[in-house]
Parts: sequence; structure tokens; C-alpha cells
Amino acid sequence: MEKIWSLHDNAKVPERYFVLNVFNAAEVIDYATAPMGEVKNPKIGNQLSLRTLNVKKFKVKNGAFSGRHLLRDAKTSEWFCDDVFREEIKNTTPGTYKFNAVATV
Repeated sequence: MEKIWSLHDNAKVPERYFVLNVFNAAEVIDYATAPMGEVKNPKIGNQLSLRTLNVKKFKVKNGAFSGRHLLRDAKTSEWFCDDVFREEIKNTTPGTYKFNAVATV
């Protein structure tokens, strides 16, 4: 998105912004090991959410991606990507995103 205007002062924002909208959903997270909690969302009520993105705290299910490179968890809406997607983003827009590693079960 190259032409973005600030809502604060209507000035053009000089930086380029990148947006990801992830539609593929699956049960990705191993909920037995994940620090889950409810977050109140005024539009849809309570929603499950991860409390932290620490690799020692939770794992993702092995085979959850099933050939997909990018998807979101069906219960929490957290998004996950595989190594192929991560490397493409790092090569295309270095330093734009921070990726956290997770283990598989």
C-alpha cells in the first residue's frame, strides 16, 4: 500500500505499508500446551487468544499446514506461516515483520 494518509493529520505517510489478510483457517495450535485466555471483543463477545508467543510455551500441530504456506488458527485467529513464506517475506521486505519460531507436536 503505497498511498496511505494519516488519520491523525491527513498527511501522506512516507513509508510503504504491507497488509496480510489470511483466509485459510485450521486448528493449528496444540491447545493442551498453549497459554490460552479469553479476550472480550465488543463486537463478537469473548474470543480465545494466545497469552504469549514464546516457543517454550506452546506447539503447533504437525501437518496442520497441509501444503499451505500461510493460515490462521480457527479458534484464536492467530496467523502462522511456514519456512517458505517466512523466507520470501524476509527476502522481499527485510526487517518488516518479526517472526517467532514454534515447535510442532
